[in-house]
Amino acid sequence: MSSHLDYLILRRWDEDDFLRFLKAAGIKFDAHIQQRIQSDVAARVGNLFVVRRLDLSARGTSVLAFYSRVKAAPSKLMWSLDLPDWKAKLLTMYLNSTFNILQTLLLRSETRGAFMEISKYILSEFKVPDLEQFSGAKVKRLIATFNLVRDAKLPSILEQLKTKHPVRRRIDIVWLDAMDMKEEKKPIE
Repeated sequence: MSSHLDYLILRRWDEDDFLRFLKAAGIKFDAHIQQRIQSDVAARVGNLFVVRRLDLSARGTSVLAFYSRVKAAPSKLMWSLDLPDWKAKLLTMYLNSTFNILQTLLLRSETRGAFMEISKYILSEFKVPDLEQFSGAKVKRLIATFNLVRDAKLPSILEQLKTKHPVRRRIDIVWLDAMDMKEEKKPIE
């Protein structure tokens, strides 16, 4: 993921330039295709993106959800939600917490080995905090944590879990606090 967006042709522009473009690209672009692209893109525009197909153990898999301050339509490898900005930020952070990784492992549809898919019906079963019930102080603390971790370069999820990565710990601790849960420091037996 990067801050650079791809662009799609959704409608014609200057007719002569448009026709030259189509000829150079060697493609046909009729009204039916144009209408399908427009409706497909419109249905996927959002600011919170959840990975749909992933290998949780892959070195390149470091997060499960992304936030974008610019509304975008992601590829079909991600689910898209269009939420109020503050909710998108907080849910992105929650979906990247250890709580959600565990939930993902429990609810996933395994396709082969560690490669999995989060189908729409699985995504609808995810348990997420009711952000409307949080006090203003909790929301401020969560937003402050989001702002601290949003640009962090993270290793793979497996590496984060093995090393108790500080960003992962920060996310998990702020969610424990927000949900009025205590972090217990008991040895694992």
